[in-house]
Amino acid sequence: MRSVADLMYRSTRKWNLGYLRYLFGSDMGNKIGGIQINVNASTDTLIWKNSLVGNFSVKGAYWVEQQERFGEKEDLWRWIWSSKVHPRLSLLLWRVCSNVLPTGDKFPSVEVNFCPLCHTAPESPLHLFTKCSLALALWFSSPWPIRIDRVMGTNMQEVIRNLCSSVDHSNRPKFINCIGVILDCIWNTRNKVLHTENYVSNVNMLRGEISSRLAEFQLIVGENDSRSTNFEREPQLRITTIKTVMVDGSFKEGKYGCAMVAMDVSSMEWWHGISSGVGDSALEAEMHAVLLSLQWAEMQHWDNFTIISDSKPCLMLELGFGFGFSCRVGPSIWLEFELGFEPVLGLDLWL
Repeated sequence: MRSVADLMYRSTRKWNLGYLRYLFGSDMGNKIGGIQINVNASTDTLIWKNSLVGNFSVKGAYWVEQQERFGEKEDLWRWIWSSKVHPRLSLLLWRVCSNVLPTGDKFPSVEVNFCPLCHTAPESPLHLFTKCSLALALWFSSPWPIRIDRVMGTNMQEVIRNLCSSVDHSNRPKFINCIGVILDCIWNTRNKVLHTENYVSNVNMLRGEISSRLAEFQLIVGENDSRSTNFEREPQLRITTIKTVMVDGSFKEGKYGCAMVAMDVSSMEWWHGISSGVGDSALEAEMHAVLLSLQWAEMQHWDNFTIISDSKPCLMLELGFGFGFSCRVGPSIWLEFELGFEPVLGLDLWL
């Protein structure tokens, strides 16, 4: 069995109940047989289940492979590094959540460690940003009034995660900007108290500063969003053939290695090939990879397929061979070859 379609009668598009019960048992087979089949469905589409949009990526595959080492995904990082959050605030939030700010608890050699703002408890990120009397006042009087002392969490990462998860996703970026401005204001005030002689913090002035800075940051982020929305983007490239060959090459210390992976989408069959030898450059390695794919395609009698490469210089060299082509600048490189009895009949080149 290769696909769900093998569990059906293909002519009538109905479940093969006998086969289902044989494979999964009567109870489970009947449950599967009760699933309604969409008789008007189009061709099946492969998706990568670990991606929100269903697209496969090397990054996604690496994450799945290393998930045991990395642990579960932390939604907080995705919220913090959203394009709708000002980058400066994203960086500060990351530093706070990662516990890398140089607060007093990081220096055990200091004999007396007290919060420089309230002088009532040892300084730590959790105290400075959520327990200190100045912090409590700023949180509660902010554009998003919060009783920060009521938010659960044993560290700042847990506190900020609990704060953000309680807000609707459409308002979350604005809320995170507000959190970042409050944290930045508290941190700057703390540094001024420590390093500026005779500096005295003023809660009313800090409240006004938070409101004005938040409005400024949101205006900047809003303008950037507007520019990105109105920007006329290049149309996304599409592979028009059902057969593709992905190639890549590497070079080190006078030796090259190259590989190709070919796939026929219509049958979902795939093949691979490798080659190595003595070379002079990474560009030569990429050229060997393309050559390897062409030689393989000729042996397989493929007459219409796409070669995918990440080497722009390699493909630019192909232009010197005198082939006909059309060229477009884009984020990746796509080659469409049509092979026949003549060496190469045509070339569509995407750069």
